[in-house]
Amino acid sequence: MVAQASQRAASLRCLRHRSEKRKSSRLFWPKCTQRTAVLPALRRHRRLLVTRNLPPFLREMLSAPPRTGEGVHNFLFRAARQLHAHLPATEIVDLLENCVANCGRHVPRNEIVSAVQNALACAWQPGNQSQPTQAAPKWPSVNQEQRSAIVRDGGGIVDLWEISPIRFEDNTAHTEALIDALFPGNPLLCCGKNNSDFNTCPHEEWRGNLRRNN
Repeated sequence: MVAQASQRAASLRCLRHRSEKRKSSRLFWPKCTQRTAVLPALRRHRRLLVTRNLPPFLREMLSAPPRTGEGVHNFLFRAARQLHAHLPATEIVDLLENCVANCGRHVPRNEIVSAVQNALACAWQPGNQSQPTQAAPKWPSVNQEQRSAIVRDGGGIVDLWEISPIRFEDNTAHTEALIDALFPGNPLLCCGKNNSDFNTCPHEEWRGNLRRNN
């Protein structure tokens, strides 16, 4: 019994020592350190940890992402196509998000996720020397003959205006009237300025604000 009590006491002392050692080794940022200065350093550190086992050419690609207007989305797709052979999809998304954090524009996470998903169909595979399989197109090719027939026989703007049940004789915005006609009642409407600045509210809560957001 005495021996067991001594062993338990020794174990507790060991646990306390480890806990104190962990506390003393934690990283505490000085109060004067700005969060905006810390985040880039953390991103660079995480990127180095994830990319250290990648091929040199891929590390070089990720270290020099393009700026806005230089093909950021194309970079995401090309990088994801190579990274699928080395990392899980979630880690690829996190890595690419860090890479383009300072590209000059806000890159929504869903844009990165979409690029990673689309790249999977033609992802590079180790030992595969053949050309990557091209993903099937999302839309069928245009039937030029049918298109020409519709343009020729389908009428024009004047015809469309004539058959419209609602006509406007002035250049004033009629947003509310159009929304009332298209979405009668009080359904939920998702409206916004772009795909990252939007909201979903009942129709009546949008009333009076839709014209302002045109």
